[in-house]
Amino acid sequence: MQNTSMCKPASLAGMLVMLFCCTGQAQADQAADTYALAERILGQLSDTRYTHRGQTGAAAQPDIVQQQDGSYRVVTDCSGWVSYVLSRTAPQSMNAIREFAQQLKDRQKWPQAYVYQQFFATLGNGTAQGWQGVRDLRELRAGDVVSWCLNQHCVNAPPDSAQAADTGHVMIAAGPLQPLEADALVQLQTLLQRKQSSLPPSTAVVMQMPVIDASTLPHYADSSRSKTTGTSGLGRGNIYVALDEAGQVLGIQFPGAAFRYTYRGSDGRQHTLHVNAARPFANTPGQ
Repeated sequence: MQNTSMCKPASLAGMLVMLFCCTGQAQADQAADTYALAERILGQLSDTRYTHRGQTGAAAQPDIVQQQDGSYRVVTDCSGWVSYVLSRTAPQSMNAIREFAQQLKDRQKWPQAYVYQQFFATLGNGTAQGWQGVRDLRELRAGDVVSWCLNQHCVNAPPDSAQAADTGHVMIAAGPLQPLEADALVQLQTLLQRKQSSLPPSTAVVMQMPVIDASTLPHYADSSRSKTTGTSGLGRGNIYVALDEAGQVLGIQFPGAAFRYTYRGSDGRQHTLHVNAARPFANTPGQ
């Protein structure tokens, strides 16, 4: 005889408990697992370099290897890094990104940054295929994935994947957004007064977004990357984000650069930068 007692409460209180048990747990948040693996690899990092190509010099799968002493070698680009982590912590979510890349006719061996951005843009605040959209970045948490697109990649993949290698950026959030510290606010105000930077229209607040990513650009409070030494690759740092009143990103800024809030489209015009985020989850077995 089939045992159905697991979802047969004997009271209203029991119904509420079992409703949470039998439905509320149907989606397992995998952001925490994603962040934990990213943090572990970063903490055991022995060698890293940013590249779109593998050790052989040809386009290849991300070269991320745990060596005999337990340390990690990470030689890849931003999307290779995120794809590697998600394939191990949130395979259902990663499969959705791969399928979407095929729809866009992306020819890389792993989904590029713009694929993540375009997929996240379809979610809004909804859920689909192992992802929960995060439109308000003030709700960002560790393990969420954030991405933006650049140039013609904001519309679709180019017919030749060798064109415009920089399709955007994708990264793993290392925690919620944080307010700028007092000295950072002073530095930002100085840049604005000197007209070395400008805030996007409708900016309500500027905050810093902590991320773990593969990049050639040093971040604020960067753990490893430096223009002085020319180091690149995997690291932790902060990116400044300009938000509107709804918590949507209007622009981004790296140290030493102005706020970027537009991109040049294939029509030659400047268009609003698109930044989107989502949280990986999985449907639990049997639900």
